[in-house]
Amino acid sequence: MKDNFNLRTFLIENKLTQNSRALKEEVDYSIELLVPEVAFDVESGEMSDSPYEFATEDEIESGEADVTTYTDGDELDEYVFGRSYEQALHFAKEYPNLIKINTGKLKEENQDHSDEEDLELDRDYDKGGKYYSEDGAEAFRIQPFKMNDIEYTKHEANRMGRYIVGLDGQALKQFISDYVGAFEADKGDTEPGKTFEAEV
Repeated sequence: MKDNFNLRTFLIENKLTQNSRALKEEVDYSIELLVPEVAFDVESGEMSDSPYEFATEDEIESGEADVTTYTDGDELDEYVFGRSYEQALHFAKEYPNLIKINTGKLKEENQDHSDEEDLELDRDYDKGGKYYSEDGAEAFRIQPFKMNDIEYTKHEANRMGRYIVGLDGQALKQFISDYVGAFEADKGDTEPGKTFEAEV
């Protein structure tokens, strides 16, 4: 079924950037699937053990619904989590029945301060942190990592609005719309898959 998903073009055209690879290298981890198949709904940013939790087979095969399925943890990490340990950890906490994270050693230079760095990162993104905003457009513009990748951007908007700001319903939709709007306004002529700086 995976061949029918229109996200396939995105996976081919948008290679991992050096930034996302660097995130992967900071922590030695792997994603283990606890079910035979994990389905990811691109629009809602939610996961399930079945794609039909989000849409019918006809809707998926026609491209009306953008749902991808994964049977390999490494593919899930690459295409949904963007090789971001922070993002993978968040999903593992939200869906403990679907996936788990197996961690190895941190790089030696980071071992002694790993706990402090994790706490600092959490504070930066949490309420009151320098990367936190309840306004979608502002939330996008203050992020330290921006990439010309609409699916990645939508996913980040959903993650921030839903899980960090705590929005749902119409308020969440507005946050995502404003976040994506800022992305469209700021990406300029950046090549697909490349990072860029937002206009200040």
